[in-house]
Amino acid sequence: MTVATETNPRTNDAAGATLRFLWLPLVLTLLFQTVLTAWVLEPKVGIDDASITQVYARHLTEGHGFVYNIGGERVEGSTSLLWTLLNAGAFATPHPIAAITLACFFLMALTMVLSAKIAVAMSGRLLAGTVTIGLFNVYPYFFGWNLWSLMDTGLFIAMIMGLSYIVAVPSGRGRLTAIIALGLLLPVTRPEGIVVALAAALFIRVARNQDGAFARLAAPLAMSALLSFGLATLWRLAYFGYPFPNTFYAKVSVSTAGQITQGLAYLRGSLSDPFNVALVVMFVMLGAYLVRRNVIERALYVVFVAYLWIGAVGVYTVLGGDHFAGNRFYQFLIPLMLPVLAVGVLHLFHSSSAIRAVGLIGFCALVLGSTVPFVRYAGGLQDEFRIAERNIRIGHLLNDVGSQYTVATIPAGGIRLSYDGKIYDVLGLNWIEMAHAEAELRTDVPKNHGSFVRAVFYQAMPDIAFARGGSCSDDRGSVLNGFRMAILDRLEADARFRESYASMCSPALVFFARHEIVPDLLADGYHVYPTVFGTQEAGEN
Repeated sequence: MTVATETNPRTNDAAGATLRFLWLPLVLTLLFQTVLTAWVLEPKVGIDDASITQVYARHLTEGHGFVYNIGGERVEGSTSLLWTLLNAGAFATPHPIAAITLACFFLMALTMVLSAKIAVAMSGRLLAGTVTIGLFNVYPYFFGWNLWSLMDTGLFIAMIMGLSYIVAVPSGRGRLTAIIALGLLLPVTRPEGIVVALAAALFIRVARNQDGAFARLAAPLAMSALLSFGLATLWRLAYFGYPFPNTFYAKVSVSTAGQITQGLAYLRGSLSDPFNVALVVMFVMLGAYLVRRNVIERALYVVFVAYLWIGAVGVYTVLGGDHFAGNRFYQFLIPLMLPVLAVGVLHLFHSSSAIRAVGLIGFCALVLGSTVPFVRYAGGLQDEFRIAERNIRIGHLLNDVGSQYTVATIPAGGIRLSYDGKIYDVLGLNWIEMAHAEAELRTDVPKNHGSFVRAVFYQAMPDIAFARGGSCSDDRGSVLNGFRMAILDRLEADARFRESYASMCSPALVFFARHEIVPDLLADGYHVYPTVFGTQEAGEN
């Protein structure tokens, strides 16, 4: 049974009516969240991991190939092959960062429209789409990540929404073309894209008893995904010499048990947010209610979302989650679940204008209740943007020291965008030898930070290491950097490191330098920085 008081969205005319009905709430929501998140996060160049993708994109555009250092080894240090290629297109324009940001805005709008259209298709009510878009305002972190980080997150979520829309609205022209396109693109959008595509194909096949034509989409989806994954693997073997991105090898240096422990902690952290808990609980309750009462036309969609949610918990628990604020890996659930919430709420309260008025007041309170903590506690996500900006500045300062020097660094994006010399990424994400070295499987490091091997570092012996903003009189020389000490296996306390490197400084920069280059640095006006290895502090990235 369908609750329908507006135009039937199945017709072509209604499809246009749906978009016309949605454009105003879409624009208002994007405008509000753009202003809010830009004010809180102050984004300028994306986060540091996005800067890594931009490095490869720029080098591709300039004709250097898929390399981190110009003239250096071929290495795939960006997570998303497709997003890197799209970024390369942006670097062919005069304003690449603006072009990438516009692409993120388009993907965000596309995700919201697909989510709203799913709500309309499920209920037959145009108002359900408006409510869905309005509910996005409860999740400002979603906009922070997908509008401003300049990561592949928005692209991946938009593709998952496209796949979900086909499940929610399986009829219509072009669905076979769309399913094949999504199958081809998902495996090269993110590594777990092949899992999403094959899992969706399995689900569609199992659903054959409800819709035979719908079930026939499973084979094209699975075959196109396997073809894409196979071709990408063959290309990697031919171009890089390895079947998987270098980031994969750099990220498997934590023990499986430790990784699962981190993954469970990541899930627990996501569920510590009351708005995330409310989303899941309301989805379960309202979804079960709608399916049981036969209210929605496409109950299969509710089951599909639950299926994806359970799969995501399994996959990201095994993979260990990540270390970023805002739980980006689980954010794709927001646009998937909101349509069910919108349809359920409208069905429960559709009969009384007084109840609708109370609902509107409650919605405003809900948005305010989510906005205030975001403004107050978004420091973790703010820091990700500051890391990129800080390291771009450090790269420029290191050019003044001399681009003939090799530099070792932990955050490897912003500094590579601005420094002209060779850089060693000591976490191995952009350094093949470090990524493939036999590292001790550790459990005491943050996710993606466990691949450092001292022997590889000493073999390379970079001229300059771990530069930071500071000055010769900043009084920070009496402490060890706790963050570096943890992920670099206490390198700074190692006798060989102390014998090989001296602390140097300028009015704006502090760094370790090999003793062999210290006389040249002193001649250029740099000074010995007074370092006393002693108390440990929690340092910056």
